[in-house]
Amino acid sequence: MSKIITSIPAGVIDYLAPLMRRGGRIQIVSGEGDIGTVESYAGEPTVKAVAARLNAERGAGDRWAYALIESLDPGMVEDHAVRWDGAGMLCDGMINLVDDDA
Repeated sequence: MSKIITSIPAGVIDYLAPLMRRGGRIQIVSGEGDIGTVESYAGEPTVKAVAARLNAERGAGDRWAYALIESLDPGMVEDHAVRWDGAGMLCDGMINLVDDDA
């Protein structure tokens, strides 16, 4: 069963807050078991708001969720993102192609 995350380490907030202020794309990837979906995040681009969305995606069941936050770092490849679990886990990822018109 997935747990609801209630605290975010200060170092994670210090890293993600300026990243989110750059204005890159944010995607929410969530699912159950091995099956998941990707959708563009259109909410408030803050650490607290994205964490709340991830918790909502997880619900109280066996669902998982993470965010992809585009880095817009000129030293990285195009579409580079930081993958964040809503708590303390950060790693490299890539923004997915999403058809928002579907």
